[in-house]
Amino acid sequence: MNIATRAYMGRKPSVKGVDAVGRERPGAASTGRAREFCRKAGIEDSSLDKLLCKLYKPFEQRRLRHPERKARPEMLAEIERRWRTEAPQDFRLSFSAQLHGTKGIIADRRIGRWDAAFNYPDWEGSEPGVYVYELSLVADASGFLRESIVIAAFSLHAIARRLQRGQFCDDIGLKREISLATGYDTALPERVRVRIATDVEGGGWHGRTAGYQQPDGSSQQILAIRTWYQTDVS
Repeated sequence: MNIATRAYMGRKPSVKGVDAVGRERPGAASTGRAREFCRKAGIEDSSLDKLLCKLYKPFEQRRLRHPERKARPEMLAEIERRWRTEAPQDFRLSFSAQLHGTKGIIADRRIGRWDAAFNYPDWEGSEPGVYVYELSLVADASGFLRESIVIAAFSLHAIARRLQRGQFCDDIGLKREISLATGYDTALPERVRVRIATDVEGGGWHGRTAGYQQPDGSSQQILAIRTWYQTDVS
């Protein structure tokens, strides 16, 4: 990938503008666009939840009636087909499936509304945003296992700052630049500052690695993006 990901500890890069420290609030127009982006992501989340509940229901009913029987291959294939084609796709980043009879994995990576609070020592209060997560269905001899893993989270401030300061940034471009944050090195220590460049002019996401308790109760490192600003590339 030509757009680099850089982690740094201690010294901050040279920056342009007072928004570098994340204290200046974005304008009302860009904040409104950011809120609308988050709202639409949340609507798509709800639509996907309803679809998946509908797709899983026949399997769950069969499992309760016949716990000793394996799922039929056509049931898994039907779930994959309908998930891939009927799920809303505006906020989908990728979809993959590897099926072999009654075994396989289906994975759907998406942008959703982030309702957990962002608490930063240099910012008063907390705010929502969006996050990148992956829903997966794993089928094996023991049945189906549904998983949801958070990969990265973006504050409302970061989205609004990108819309205000960046060039040529519509919803499609914003989603593309959000997806860049999913390829960071998960082996980095916790609380390492991270910059992910989004353009050749030096603009990029800024945040840090952070521990996060996943929906299944496990602890995993994610990338928490606090802001976006232009760095001095000269």
